[in-house]
Amino acid sequence: MVDQAYDGKSSFLKVQQFYYSLVILDAAIPYQDGITLCSKIKKDNEVPVIVVTHNDHQMLESFQAGADDSKQHVKELRHDD
Repeated sequence: MVDQAYDGKSSFLKVQQFYYSLVILDAAIPYQDGITLCSKIKKDNEVPVIVVTHNDHQMLESFQAGADDSKQHVKELRHDD
C-alpha cells in the first residue's frame, strides 16, 4: 500500500491505524517535524523509517531518533543556457 500525509499529525495517526512495510518522512513536514515523528513512531512500532533530511545536523538527529536510514535531500542544480 502506498499512502501519503501532508503533516506530522496525520502521518502519526495513519501509522497507528494501518500497517506499513516502510515509512518515509521529511524532516521538515509541518505541525510535527519528521525527526520528532520518527521518535514517536519507533516507541511503539518496529516499522522501518527513512527520514529525508536537508542538512547534516538533521541527518544526525534522525539517527538519534531511531531512523533506520536517512537520505539527504539534494537541491536540483539549474543550468542557465
